Amino acid sequence: MVTPDGRFITADETQNIDLFWAVRGGEAINTLRRNMKLSGDQISIIAANPLALDTLRDQLRNPSKGDVVYLLSLLSSSKAIRELYPSSDFTMKLLLQMSLGILDEIYKLEQFTPLIDVVVDGLPDTDIWAAVLDLTVIQKLKTPPASLLPSNLETPSKTNSGRLDDDAKVEDIELELFFEVRSHVFRWVDGFWEKYFNPGSWLQEQKDMYARMFSEHGDNGWKFPEKRDEEDVWKWLVGLEKRYLTGATNKLSNTTTAHQLGAGGQMDVYFRLGDPGSQYDVLVAGGLGKPHSLGGFKSSLLQLTRLVRGIFKEQPTRRFVHAFLLRSAEMELWVFDRSGLYSSGEFNIILHPDKFASAFVRYATMDDNALGRDIFIKDSHQVTLHDANSTTGEETTLTLTAEPFVRQNAIVCRGTTCYKTNDNNMYVAKFAWAPHKQMLELDLLKHAKDKGCPTGGIEIPSASPF
Repeated sequence: MVTPDGRFITADETQNIDLFWAVRGGEAINTLRRNMKLSGDQISIIAANPLALDTLRDQLRNPSKGDVVYLLSLLSSSKAIRELYPSSDFTMKLLLQMSLGILDEIYKLEQFTPLIDVVVDGLPDTDIWAAVLDLTVIQKLKTPPASLLPSNLETPSKTNSGRLDDDAKVEDIELELFFEVRSHVFRWVDGFWEKYFNPGSWLQEQKDMYARMFSEHGDNGWKFPEKRDEEDVWKWLVGLEKRYLTGATNKLSNTTTAHQLGAGGQMDVYFRLGDPGSQYDVLVAGGLGKPHSLGGFKSSLLQLTRLVRGIFKEQPTRRFVHAFLLRSAEMELWVFDRSGLYSSGEFNIILHPDKFASAFVRYATMDDNALGRDIFIKDSHQVTLHDANSTTGEETTLTLTAEPFVRQNAIVCRGTTCYKTNDNNMYVAKFAWAPHKQMLELDLLKHAKDKGCPTGGIEIPSASPF
């Protein structure tokens, strides 16, 4: 605080107590004090994007960890936060990190009391966002625990879920997946739609499919099932495919038993190429269900992540996997790669029919490159590499064994996959994501040789970036 004579002082429960309680005295003063932290533009954004927290109010009177985590997740995924902080997603990530800190008991619920109180008291949204601002400013002054820092700047070299195979209990796999991916989940990614679903680069056939499908929306909206349970939504999707996606290469399918695609788990809906077979045939993974309830998002995403892990295991040289969640009329598109999980953010397919039609048509028509499938190992199991020792651009072609002898169970890792070659097993072909800000293995080996270090007879005759 600043006194009339220009001095800066601190007022709290231990010093300058009279001023502290005077400032805290009336709720009108509190509201004015909070709103002074917000600019006119911020107040306008908040007014245009109201929060819907009424259903949480009673639960927050005696909150559990799950209640507070759910409150923070609603705030971090709201449209208002993206407009309040358009140039940075730091505040959004910080709220998500604090959610994880609550679950890990790094943060105590008492630290969130000021935010909880304004929600319980039914105060205006401006008060709630001012409390969020207080909370994030306080946390910015602290160093977040290392386990909660987002690590998307580097390709991870370790994995937490690699030790569990598909025959382990689902609960155990999903628990380890949670610890593996929790700092690598990024929603509302800028440029997501432009990168993967931009109709400007579509072929005319794709544009025709989109036009036919969008025509069903019409003035009355999608003829969406009233019950909106998984079976009805599945039948509705199949009907759309039959009517509007004739000629699409990728076909809708689903599973009816847990082991229909192998040990990877039952898949509500997915796109495949050709006849249903195994996880090797899955092009796009999908999950159906009811609207998210308390804790429902985490459960749905972990289930989808477990299925994608199975795809990566069966397609070990796959670069990334498209997936989606459709919970009643709420949809979210995902891309999984070795650095983490990235999403479009959730949208309502009734309010945004263009997004739904774009996603459905694109999933049904993506080629191998757009799907992130292996485009460098030929059908004959041959791979062509640049000769590392050549100055004239010579290439080496190796014939690989049918199955790798090293593959990963994890998603967030370097994805190291090793094949023996059929050249008298003279070589091993290793595929892996290059580590960020680190020397490549080929460069390390050359450096070691230049320094006269023993290399154990290891040679890397060929290497290629893919």
